[in-house]
Amino acid sequence: MNELDQNPDPELLDRLGWTKEDLAEFLNRWNSLKQSAEETADGQRELDEALRSLGLRDPALRRRAGGTASDNQRGLRDSGGRTAPPPKYRDLFESFRKGAARSP
Repeated sequence: MNELDQNPDPELLDRLGWTKEDLAEFLNRWNSLKQSAEETADGQRELDEALRSLGLRDPALRRRAGGTASDNQRGLRDSGGRTAPPPKYRDLFESFRKGAARSP
């Protein structure tokens, strides 16, 4: 048994909605899955599927959105990936944008 098994973080348990017993059961299943992955190809496949189900991706394989899109007429990068300004600044931003478009 490790420290997490004996004294789990109460805030973590609260956020997960788990009890100490739930955490212990999860750790037992996870450790069993890891051990099975070390022993068999089927176990490795199950571990890979479990990790994929968490939505985890290798950061080295991630592509940046909008990195290759370009405007063919002007050679500018596409700005479609921009986020909207916060609501309290949206009106000011729109006024600025419209005013800037009218400037010579």
